Amino acid sequence: MYKEERQLRAIGYCRVACNDKDTDKKIEHQKERIGERAMMEDLELVECYEEVGKASDVLQEIYDFCEEDNDIYYLLVSDFTRISRNTKEVEVWISKFLGLGMEILWADKSPIDESVSNRNRSFTEIYVPNLSREY
Repeated sequence: MYKEERQLRAIGYCRVACNDKDTDKKIEHQKERIGERAMMEDLELVECYEEVGKASDVLQEIYDFCEEDNDIYYLLVSDFTRISRNTKEVEVWISKFLGLGMEILWADKSPIDESVSNRNRSFTEIYVPNLSREY
């Protein structure tokens, strides 16, 4: 008899740096990419959170939710700059989620690893971004 495996659960996080006329379009694009990645990985996307401005309150809300739930395995983010453009802040947030046993998957393909996991690697060993360029 075939036993169907339960899908692993994920949370999405979308962020734009400032509120302008393209904010909704940018958020929707990120949501689409996150949804596509969740489908590609066969993940149940529980929720996709949105934030405008500096990453902080909503990202903390996601962390608190995941810490309480204990059944979320992935954080899906468009790319690392959505967490922050400050290397130290990115490292702090990623370390916090890795500490919960989660993996971070980048929805947009980039020259870095597609995921960050706690498999014997720290974030800085995987990639230290050049955050000085303009996007």
